[in-house]
Amino acid sequence: MEIFKVYLVNISILTTFAYLFNLAYNLIFSKLSRASKYGLSVLIFILAGWLTMYFGFDVGNGAKFDLRVVPLIFGLVVYSNPVTLFLIGLCIGLLRLTFGLDYAAWAGTLNLTLLGIVAALLCAWFRRRKTFSYLRKSVFAVLVINIVNTIDISLFGKIPPHHYLNEIAPITFPTGVILSFFFLIMIRDFQKNQSRMEQLSRTNRLLHVRTRDLNQAKNELEQKATQLETASRYKSEFLANMSHEIKTPLNSIMILSEMQAESDTSDEDRHRYAHLILQSGRELLTLVNDILDLSKVEAGKLDIVLQPIDTNEVLRYMEEQFMPIAESKGLTFVVSPSAEQTAETAAQLKLESDPMRLNQILRNLLSNAFKFTEKGGIELSASAVKGDDGREEILFEVRDTGVGIEADKLEAIFEVFRQEDGSINRKYGGAGLGLAISRQLAELLRGHLELSSEKGAGSCFTLRLPAQAACTERGNS
Repeated sequence: MEIFKVYLVNISILTTFAYLFNLAYNLIFSKLSRASKYGLSVLIFILAGWLTMYFGFDVGNGAKFDLRVVPLIFGLVVYSNPVTLFLIGLCIGLLRLTFGLDYAAWAGTLNLTLLGIVAALLCAWFRRRKTFSYLRKSVFAVLVINIVNTIDISLFGKIPPHHYLNEIAPITFPTGVILSFFFLIMIRDFQKNQSRMEQLSRTNRLLHVRTRDLNQAKNELEQKATQLETASRYKSEFLANMSHEIKTPLNSIMILSEMQAESDTSDEDRHRYAHLILQSGRELLTLVNDILDLSKVEAGKLDIVLQPIDTNEVLRYMEEQFMPIAESKGLTFVVSPSAEQTAETAAQLKLESDPMRLNQILRNLLSNAFKFTEKGGIELSASAVKGDDGREEILFEVRDTGVGIEADKLEAIFEVFRQEDGSINRKYGGAGLGLAISRQLAELLRGHLELSSEKGAGSCFTLRLPAQAACTERGNS
């Protein structure tokens, strides 16, 4: 009966100790590092074993009965490192020597050391059985440790084996098993809380690492963006400066060549050379202007001035400009609606946009159409339609019967310095800037430039522009 009372005192002490440990863990230990918390918890388990021995039942001749094995059992369901379990058993055994250095003390030390080895083996087995629940681990831990403890005491204890097994073990073994289960059930919440805290700690560490990596990546991206912005600005400034520098002597060459071509002279070669120089100069001037426009668009410094536009006037201007080219190449050039359109149709084709940029886009599209069309003709048309959002749009379509474009090249030709065929410029000329600039200008005008084509069957470029400006900007876009 006295042993039973001592066991109840032991279990009460362990429960109180576990509660205080849980409280300290939440309020104080949570601020420590993972290694510090782990080491401190191991020390507390060892101290709990010493406390049970301190309040144990002295049966005489230095022998003590207590629940010193309970911290070791609890450690089996808490820790996953076998070495930790061995250290807990060994240290609790060594602390048995603080109550004396007689045979009973050394036997107790040997007993706890052996129990530490058994606990380590059980821990290693639990690690291989990852599906084991808390309850299953508890059953194995309580039964195995208490059985081995009973065997050790009967073999190494100071009490005669027959006396211990016949009179004491029938009381201490079932009582120890029941109280061990009782203790594990009571502190189940602590074990769950510790698992949640560890999981939260791992999650926080992972989030911290990911946040640090994201911040580092963000800083690197910002640095690269700054570098790209600086490089783009330098490139745009360089292109703009070089374009202006090239245009000054180029204009002089064109003026002189034009004067030479128009002068009265009987030397036909000089006339021919002068016309070649003038034509080459005009092509080079067009290229320089394209590069200058492209650099302005990329730098966001291209002025967009919105104003009302009479589409009929735009069509008439394009007809006057390109009809001579069509006649010289023997091609048909149809513009619709024609100048004889009705007043109602003319009213429908009113829009608000930048006339200079609109003319530039249409010139680029028509120049390409005439360049790549050798027979047949070109058609320029304008019409009013409803957009996907229900708003009025003006569609300009440029159709030709030229060489056409393969389906997998439809997007590539809008890239800077790209053409449908990489070698096509040897036959038709050009640097591949016109369409790239035209698409960017269309986007600045809040519109779209689309293309449909078939190899050998011609192409159709469609420019969609809002009839009313989507914004009231009149400056840089």
